[in-house]
Amino acid sequence: MSLTFSAEPDARQIAEAVRHIARRRFLPARLLALPLLVIGLTGYFGMGLSFLALLAVLALVFSVLGPEVAIRRMRREGMWLLARPTTYHFDDDRFGFATDLARTEAVWKLLSGYDELPGQMVVRIGREQYLTIPTGGLTEEELMRLRDLLDRAAF
Repeated sequence: MSLTFSAEPDARQIAEAVRHIARRRFLPARLLALPLLVIGLTGYFGMGLSFLALLAVLALVFSVLGPEVAIRRMRREGMWLLARPTTYHFDDDRFGFATDLARTEAVWKLLSGYDELPGQMVVRIGREQYLTIPTGGLTEEELMRLRDLLDRAAF
């Protein structure tokens, strides 16, 4: 069973995919910063210690501003690489995509999972890479075929 189609991810889809991927990627940083923020604020208001206030500020920067800067950078790079006409190909052995800049093909074994967002699939390849696949232009039959191929590979 194979499926080939062309689509062009738009800016909104790429931004949603980046936020979705980044949420999981930056969760440890945000979880680590939360206790530091609580300790810092408690120490500052309870004892007036400026060191703990600095700790609270650093935790806030680390947990909120750091990931936001990284997300904006990822989105900017994603726009340049992904917001262009793309041909997607899926068959029983492998999957891939091609644009005017790159052609990529991989075996299903590399797929580590996928998430379905409104109008797109976000396919995780290994731990660091992802592929956004616009699904808004697919028929219901094509969408079911794509889900079936991804399900068989991911689970």
